[in-house]
Order: sequence, then C-alpha cells, then structure tokens
Amino acid sequence: IVRGPAPTETLVADAHACRQILVNLLCNAVKFTDRGTVCLTAARDADWLTFTVSDTGIGIAPDDIARLAQPFVQLSQGPSRRYEGTGLGLSLVKGLAELHHGSLHIRSQPDRGTTVTVKIPTDCADRIQADRTHSENIVALTDARKKTSSFRQDAQARRSA
Repeated sequence: IVRGPAPTETLVADAHACRQILVNLLCNAVKFTDRGTVCLTAARDADWLTFTVSDTGIGIAPDDIARLAQPFVQLSQGPSRRYEGTGLGLSLVKGLAELHHGSLHIRSQPDRGTTVTVKIPTDCADRIQADRTHSENIVALTDARKKTSSFRQDAQARRSA
C-alpha cells in the first residue's frame, strides 16, 4: 500500500540517498512480514518530508529498538536465525537521514508490527550550508559514488582512515 499526495514541489536532497532510505525500509518491512501488510506513506509540510513505513510483521521488543540503528546489529543470532542480512540497513538509513539533518524514529510491538518514520528537512541545502561539519560528509558520499574525491588528503591521513 502506498499513501500520500502527489509531489508538488521539488525537494533539495540527495536523490540516491533518499531512494536508498526507502529501499532499506521497504525491504526490512517485507522481510519481517510473513503475512499482513506493508504500507509506505509520504507526507510533506513546509519544513519536513516524512516517510513512514509500517508493517504487521514480527515486531521488535522495546529493549531492542535502540540497538537496531547500530551497524551490524541483528536481533536473531546463531543457528536459529531465520532472517538473512548484514545488520546495516537501519544504521545506513539513520546515517543518511542525519546527513540531511533529519531523523529516524522506530515504534514497534512484538507480534504486532513496526512503524519506522524518517524525517528529512525540505531545506537540506540551507541547513548543510549553515553547518559545514556535515556538508563535508555529504560531499564525500557523493564523491564516493563517482569514485572521485574533491578533498586532498595527505598520505598519513589516508593510512589512518
């Protein structure tokens, strides 16, 4: 199910990153929903673009929610693990949202489903210009896709990275 109005204005954000956020959220929802529904909702107001992916899947225990956005965290471990994956999906979503000065929020109940909400400001470019520390990360992300770099690093910096 997809809900939301047709886009009427352009969002200034990294299109590839936004697509990756949606792909990761939808893949997780489908993977953890054997029966039931997965719903994508998009909403926009003057300040925020909000993606919400909800499902009626297996859900997550409250104590485990905070750990999910950390890299390589998988809730099921060992030989009884039912679901494949690297544990990077939600940490990547969180990182991409934060690079855009946005946020990730997870609500869930075991055996009832999960709702993940990602908010990205509609004025990403203005916020990035105001905060130079994050703009370098976004440029680096863009350069990595092109396999080039606009930053000069000395040999010692490259070795320690």
